[in-house]
Amino acid sequence: MSLIRLLLYSNQLDTRGLCATTSTFLKNETHPEEITKILQVYGTVVSNLNHHVSQTFQYSSSDVLLPLVSSGPKVSIRIYELSLAKLNVT
Repeated sequence: MSLIRLLLYSNQLDTRGLCATTSTFLKNETHPEEITKILQVYGTVVSNLNHHVSQTFQYSSSDVLLPLVSSGPKVSIRIYELSLAKLNVT
């Protein structure tokens, strides 16, 4: 649901990337294809969204957003942070 809320306000933001990350329940996997599915549905309604906002604040098309989807590291973020700390990398 957070992605849908982000898309709702995306006409006021400069979106430069959409990254699938691990979560509490999926510690070792990411699912960028889920972001892609949501963006494809968003693509079917974006013209209606743009109909209700000024030309200055138009929503980006799904064609613009789809190439921005990526996958983060497939390990728990906490494990990743600890690994970087041991390497003295910030």
